Amino acid sequence: MKLGFRAIIIAVIGIGLVSVITVRGCRTPKDKGKILYELHCQTCHGEKGEGFYSYPPIAGVDYVEDHKDEIACIIYYGMEGPIEVDGVEYDGRMLGNPQLTETQIANLANYIYGLPGNSGASFNKTDIQNQLENCNYKPIK
Repeated sequence: MKLGFRAIIIAVIGIGLVSVITVRGCRTPKDKGKILYELHCQTCHGEKGEGFYSYPPIAGVDYVEDHKDEIACIIYYGMEGPIEVDGVEYDGRMLGNPQLTETQIANLANYIYGLPGNSGASFNKTDIQNQLENCNYKPIK
């Protein structure tokens, strides 16, 4: 009887582990981008990109759309100094995320450009590599 109960417990744990591994491995790039956004951006830019105190919004604003060709550099290196977003000046500091891979930056950029009011622009790893090779940004520490 003990062997049967142990076998059932081991089977349930095994099925649970396989399920977790399968679900984690099947996340879409959009899901991965959302997770990266929540980890690296949401605290300052808000849950839906609406901005927060002295941090600018990134959903449905001109600045994001006007800087599609620099999004990888902004994410990777960060930025500081005054910028104007939809007619409002912000003078803050955004730390970079140099630990992110090009694929992660592409997923994050795709998530950001998929926020409400943004164009839905699409980026792949090659786009991000090309942007990073041409950055005029310096790391913000």
